Amino acid sequence: QVAIEKITALLRIGFGVAGAEIISSNMAVEGGGNGSLNPMIPGKRVYALFGFCDILSFDLCTEKLEDEIMTFVNSVARI
Repeated sequence: QVAIEKITALLRIGFGVAGAEIISSNMAVEGGGNGSLNPMIPGKRVYALFGFCDILSFDLCTEKLEDEIMTFVNSVARI
């Protein structure tokens, strides 16, 4: 059960909320499906916004912050 929860969490991160919703509805057993993924069902349009930020001297930041580097990156992303 723990492994399934970890895989589910990775899918949420990788595909986002919209992707998780699409996959879960695709695999829904109550909708007459058998719990397997059917890649041939019609898709759903999703609008998204992507951003990019270049953190200068990131290698130095990583060296100094060590384990706290992801906290730093996430705080920059929130801005």
